[in-house]
Amino acid sequence: MPESEAFESFDAHRVRPECPEDLSRYFTELSSPRVEVEAFVKNPPGEHDLIGTTYLHPDFTLGSVNIGDLWNQRRPLLAYWNTDSGVLACRLRCLHDGYDYASASIFTVQDEGDILGAVVFATDRGDTHISLDRLQSATITAKDLRIRLQFEGSTADMNLPPKAELGQPIQISSGRVNCAFHVPYARFGNNTIETEVGRDKDSAWIDVILYRGAERQINFNKLSPAIVVFALSAQADPNSAPRFDVGVFFMEVFATAIWDRIGNPQLYLGLVETPTTTDKQRSKASAKIGNKNPWQSQLASKVRKPIINLTARHAQNLSEGASSDQLRATKYASRDTRPPAEVNHQ
Repeated sequence: MPESEAFESFDAHRVRPECPEDLSRYFTELSSPRVEVEAFVKNPPGEHDLIGTTYLHPDFTLGSVNIGDLWNQRRPLLAYWNTDSGVLACRLRCLHDGYDYASASIFTVQDEGDILGAVVFATDRGDTHISLDRLQSATITAKDLRIRLQFEGSTADMNLPPKAELGQPIQISSGRVNCAFHVPYARFGNNTIETEVGRDKDSAWIDVILYRGAERQINFNKLSPAIVVFALSAQADPNSAPRFDVGVFFMEVFATAIWDRIGNPQLYLGLVETPTTTDKQRSKASAKIGNKNPWQSQLASKVRKPIINLTARHAQNLSEGASSDQLRATKYASRDTRPPAEVNHQ
């Protein structure tokens, strides 16, 4: 049917869509790795844009959103790759008594196959839904609360260590892909942080357990700090392992994670480690890749109000030798020390 007649026919909705020739290659071939960056929401000046980053490699795909949550309908961190037995998928979750916890917030900065991220907790959203079952007085009743890196699909041939150790990289390999997960710092009030590795017929997982025990109330308004900092790296070389040189710095209620990468720009992530409202979490957070702000859309106006950059302020304090009263100046670096919490490995 000629296009000129399409809107005169009851069959107009059946007109076959055509992909522009200059774009068809994006769907038919991937000769070399590339990064796709898309602004999902362009916010007013002074607010971070919501940006998705996807690293497309011939052997795997790794994607993240810079600011999000872990409600069960979200996938703010997601990876796929092929194995000899089929497709394997990986995602990050926060589980409250086995169900996805909607008040867990996630912040990430991604450069190709490397992601530096953190999970913190909002006080003004819901439990199983972001708004339909809002927390009362920022409190939940729980027997178990954990962060989970979950693998689904063809996991039979995946190599996963029998146990995980907080502060030490965890190597995972499957097919042509080598993936490493690292948690340099995790705190949940005064709770003992545990780690656990498990698998069943259809999935496998690495857990950072924030609380497990008798049913009790957890009041996030009275909980500080509450944060899990992580780094994830994926590459198509099963014989190589990434180097995790991740330091976490603190000043008052603010945390800054810095990943020094040999031959690549540093990844920076700054945020509030104490539970607070969603708006405050987002407005106080910041990120950098080298000297660039990856949370500002390239389509955004060049005239923007400056966003508070906690990372830069922390770095300046460190370089100027801030006193211990100004800065909780302990660097929890993966190569030097263990996180300041009792750790139980299973």
